[in-house]
Amino acid sequence: MLNGKMLLKVRRATGFGQAPYRRYRGMKSNFLLILWGLCMLSMISVLIIYLYISKNNEKVFHNASDIHYTDIDDTPKSVPGATEVEELDEAKALDFSLTFTTLVDNKDVALQRGWWMPHVRWKEAVECDNQEWGICAKVLSVSCKPESIRAIYQFIPILNEAPLRGFYFSVRSSGKYLKKIPNPDRGHTEFFYGAVAVIRFMDFSNHTLQLNFSPSDENLYMHSEIHYMLPPGDLKVTSVTIMLGCYGYAGLVKFTDINLKPIRLQERNEIPRELTPFDFISKCPQLPSPLPKVPKFKTQQFLISNDKFDSHMLSLVTLVTQLSMDRLNIAAEILQNWDGPISLAIYVPAGDSNNQWKEQYVHKKLQGIKIGPHCDVTVMYGIHPDERYPINMLRNAAVRSVRTEYMFLVDADFLPSPNFQEIFDMTLKANFKKRSHESFDKTAFVVPAFEYMEDPEPTDPLAHSKAELLEIVLNEQSNIEVFRILESPDAHKPTDYQRWYTNSKIYRIKNYQDKYEPYVVLRKNDKVPLYDERFDAYGMNKVSFIMELKAAGYEFLVLPDSWAIHLPHMPTPFNFAFLNSPLERLRNRVLRFEFNADLSRKYRIGGCVEQIFMK
Repeated sequence: MLNGKMLLKVRRATGFGQAPYRRYRGMKSNFLLILWGLCMLSMISVLIIYLYISKNNEKVFHNASDIHYTDIDDTPKSVPGATEVEELDEAKALDFSLTFTTLVDNKDVALQRGWWMPHVRWKEAVECDNQEWGICAKVLSVSCKPESIRAIYQFIPILNEAPLRGFYFSVRSSGKYLKKIPNPDRGHTEFFYGAVAVIRFMDFSNHTLQLNFSPSDENLYMHSEIHYMLPPGDLKVTSVTIMLGCYGYAGLVKFTDINLKPIRLQERNEIPRELTPFDFISKCPQLPSPLPKVPKFKTQQFLISNDKFDSHMLSLVTLVTQLSMDRLNIAAEILQNWDGPISLAIYVPAGDSNNQWKEQYVHKKLQGIKIGPHCDVTVMYGIHPDERYPINMLRNAAVRSVRTEYMFLVDADFLPSPNFQEIFDMTLKANFKKRSHESFDKTAFVVPAFEYMEDPEPTDPLAHSKAELLEIVLNEQSNIEVFRILESPDAHKPTDYQRWYTNSKIYRIKNYQDKYEPYVVLRKNDKVPLYDERFDAYGMNKVSFIMELKAAGYEFLVLPDSWAIHLPHMPTPFNFAFLNSPLERLRNRVLRFEFNADLSRKYRIGGCVEQIFMK
């Protein structure tokens, strides 16, 4: 028999009993190797996704595309330059995009990089489906409503010296279960689902690139692209504004891989060098934005006075407003309820006949209104029948005529609270016993705004005090609510109405955002900004003024016992166009971003702060 030592020698000599152990060691090594490989692959994948999402440009997918060229007025046109397509082989787009994936901070009035949202919120997400190589991408999505424009915008200021020959514009989008919904109440419905890029030139002209998409029953991304070569000559591009959106549809839309790639201009004998987006994008536009030509209207000024303007009137508040001739009937009730001086600008539209009868009509109408002690009137006569309503020119004309220390800037369809003069004076004395009037040179006193949801009946109760107003507003059957709380909730949200309801003292606005447009009382002085006259008709005309007050360092203080109530009326044609035409909305947004750029340069904010230290 074999003892233990002999058995061990036999096993070592023959290898008996070691094969399973060696197989086990081999399997364990292979398993650890596979596990290590999987871990490394996962880490590399996470790193790729992180780097991909973090960088500002996005991956381009080269698929077949739908190409459509249009001008800003929505009239299709051909692209300038007959040899553009033939030249693309020689002038290919650079391998980076000028777009940014970030969302801008709406608390900042400076020009920013990224996507700017109006009142309707868009959602951000990261999707990894339907992507080449399995790479994830940021997706912007919104629920389309047939009666409302859903859009998001990005403004890209272009350097004057950018080596630019053209653009490659591409977008991918998904519109699963998107349905066209005609709206018979609004007449002809303009259907829109796609992306638009407005190329702005130094001479105020535009060229518009439009990518159209169609609804799909599948959750697949469609791709659309355009190559555009700049027309020959020395005309420089100042900016590109991109809009994504939908109108006339119901359902969810998604956009991803939004690319605006520059096509490089390379001079002969030039030594090629590697370019970056910042060889094309301006942090602080060097030149003022191209401004539209402002018509030179004929104006007439006259005074309606029940008393001589003397020193005791200087401390009063002047109501400053503007309106069109056809709104004089609406303004009559408001003007005769104001207990102080008035500065009024009236627009008389052009027509086939001369202006003589219109002058007589305005004089007679105003003479029949029981206006306060003093009313300065500026009448502005239109030049062309189809011109746009010059709302900010009218406002500035009225501001220039103010003779008192304070002015209440409000629209003519708002009814101010009773005893406004007396209560405003009492509020200042109660809250600022040791402050002089000069210390309010950079203070905007906010007047909370409300509105009648329907035309008030003669029997409807009128609020003569804040307590009576709250009793009406907080009633479940109330016909009065916060102004535009449903249509544009951000327009007056920073006023903080819940705080106003219970507050008896002045308080400071803490949550300013760039859509805020309150009605304010200002102390008139030489440094008060005027309204920007590039804005006419409808859209951004008052918001831009409040933005400039913010940029100029004004503080916003809410008056605790004053208010104004909007009286309902029919919308204007300009209002209708702004609310129902995506391209009209885009036209306005281009002006908004250009104003942003000018504001940043004027007050040295945003990217223009860096310019100060670079000089």
